[in-house]
Amino acid sequence: MNLEPRLIDEIKSGRRSKIALKSFVLVSTAILLALVLVYIVVPYLAGNTTFSPLIRKTRGAESVLVLLIVAVLADIGFALLYIPGVMRERAFYATLVARAKKFDPGSLGLFMNALESASAGLEVEEPGLAILASKQPNALTFERDRRPVIGITRGLLGAGLSYTEAECVLAHQLASIITDDYLHRPGARAFDVIAYVLLGALSLVGMGGAAMAGAGRAVWIGVLVLLGIALVLFFEGLMMRKVVGPRKHDYLLDDSIAASVTGRPDALAEVIRRLDGVVNGRSKRSFPDNEFGLEHFFVMPYRWNDTPESFVRRRHADLKWDSKDATRERQIAGVRSTMDDLADRGQQLLTERLSNLEQNTWIPR
Repeated sequence: MNLEPRLIDEIKSGRRSKIALKSFVLVSTAILLALVLVYIVVPYLAGNTTFSPLIRKTRGAESVLVLLIVAVLADIGFALLYIPGVMRERAFYATLVARAKKFDPGSLGLFMNALESASAGLEVEEPGLAILASKQPNALTFERDRRPVIGITRGLLGAGLSYTEAECVLAHQLASIITDDYLHRPGARAFDVIAYVLLGALSLVGMGGAAMAGAGRAVWIGVLVLLGIALVLFFEGLMMRKVVGPRKHDYLLDDSIAASVTGRPDALAEVIRRLDGVVNGRSKRSFPDNEFGLEHFFVMPYRWNDTPESFVRRRHADLKWDSKDATRERQIAGVRSTMDDLADRGQQLLTERLSNLEQNTWIPR
């Protein structure tokens, strides 16, 4: 990989951190599941009175059944909350990466040549190039058929970029592939499925094991086991959310990689200014129903032609929902807070990126 040693070190460090966190989540959950099985469930079912009395003597099966039902209901409740969220994110993901049905092929050759040059500069395999339907000039690296693809919008094709500017944009997008910092399809990763299956199995075995540990003994033993299992589940859930949850795009690192490859941090800074001025200057975009993926665009959208009032009014019309005034006001306040937060973050990010490129150094977060 043709990069400065400091950038290669940052990439390797980031990869090691992600692998270590994923391994910790999977291995620790699997070990805890095995420990509960070996030290509580198996002895109990075998009738080992050294650890727990026989089911027929203590009637502990009733407690086990109750806690298993509680665990099952909790897992079902989690699924009912988690799955609709993933489906909403998938719908928004499909909107973001929708293919353009028609586009001007005249400028496509410029971007194809620029992608070939940037890939050669990084000494990496050239990824696929997709044309996205959006009229806003932007770029987005995303997952398609389990492989990363660089998407450029119809608007970017017609934005009049020079060859150098196109190469800078595509080098940034290539950097997100190298750092595994591109937009993944929600719920498509094997890790997500394995992690949540293990967590669900641990909840079932752990809740049942709490009753087994206390069967025929002092009540406080089962209570302590139950509290311990609850704390473990809570901690493991937080760790899994940290791994599988949406990640923020590391613009500064990817800009530094792009500047290192092209040797033109000035051109990259200029194209960032230009596109930000178009995307967030007099934007004609409607505020999205879901913020998923916005921070993976080459230029992060943070201004909209919608007001909080118009957005809530449109949503109510789409849903045919006639809510009370108090509810409507709370929703407007929530949308206003989100818009303000996006605007603050977007402007701060723009300042950080330009400062980073002017200094030609990477500013760690």
